[in-house]
Formats: sequence, C-alpha cells, structure tokens
Amino acid sequence: MFDYEKIYRKSVYKENVEEYTNTWKDAITMKRIYELIPHIDNIRDNTLEELQVEWQAYDKNTYTNFVNSLLCSFDGYETLRLFHMMYKAYKERDNRKFTMAVECLQVHLRLYPTLVGFFPHNLMLFLNLLKKKDNPYTPNIIFVSTKKHKIVCNECQLSKNINYVKCLCSKIFLCTGCQNKTNLKCSICNFNYSIKS
Repeated sequence: MFDYEKIYRKSVYKENVEEYTNTWKDAITMKRIYELIPHIDNIRDNTLEELQVEWQAYDKNTYTNFVNSLLCSFDGYETLRLFHMMYKAYKERDNRKFTMAVECLQVHLRLYPTLVGFFPHNLMLFLNLLKKKDNPYTPNIIFVSTKKHKIVCNECQLSKNINYVKCLCSKIFLCTGCQNKTNLKCSICNFNYSIKS
C-alpha cells in the first residue's frame, strides 16, 4: 500500500501548491475545449460554399447543426478556422499557441456577438475559464526542491545557505556571503534583490 502522506511531504508540488493547481486547472480546461470544439480537417483546402454543400449532406445532430449554423456566414467560417488552430495547437502540445487562439476567438466573438447564440453552453463556460487572468500564466515554471535538487550559488558555487533572489533582469541563487558582498544589489540592473521563498 502506498503511503500518500509521505509522498506528499516529499513532493516538490507541496512547496508550490498554487502554481501546480493553476497549471492543472488550465490543462483540464484546455482538454475540455479540445474535446468540445468542432474540427474540420479540410477547412484550409475548401471554400465556404464547398463546406456548406458538404455539411448539408450529413445526418442532422447537435454537432452538425452547430457546424452548419457557423457555416451560414463568413464570420462563423472564421470561427471554425480558429477552432482548427486550437485543435492543431493542442495536438502539437503548444499551450501558448492554444491560448493565443482562444484569445483571438474571444476578440472575434466580441466583434460578432450574434455567433455566441450558436455556441453550446459548456463550450462557452470553458472558454471563459481560460480567459486572461490578472496574473498572466507564466510558461516554463521550474519547480525546485531544496531537499531533492543540488543547488549552488551562482557566484561562488557553494551549496550552503542558498537563497533564490530576484531583480529586474534575472532570477538566480545566491549564498548569504555573496548577498552580503553585493549588498543585495544586482551588478547589471542595480536593482535590489528580493529574496523569494
């Protein structure tokens, strides 16, 4: 039997719970959007008229009705092209491109609000969850555990009394001696280091 409490105590995520849960929520939201958006493989190869003829021939259901309602106008066709960009970005595991496509879709829906009436409620819910937050998502967050990782000072390469410090131009690890030597100021931007926990 696994001792989950022991695993959690040793976990890197315990030190960064908020970032971990936000990243996890964004990943789930992206997956749900990917599952809910309609995808047309040949959207780049065909014109709007060709797609209208093709999709009118399909059996009527919720999915085809949604696509057909978007194919009634050029604005809806642009929405389907944005869905294609989101689908492709998710397949390529490019979160940045995916969120940019979602932001473009939200701007498009603000310009053409009549399209919102065609959208399923749960799709709109997940699109709104992924809206840009006050603290924008920072890609490539590195989780560091002082217990698991060997961390050394950027200046003297010692591994005792290390702090994670931040200035305007960088984020580095410094030991207490080097912090005192630099008077807690960056030599490049001359900004006071702030010690991050």
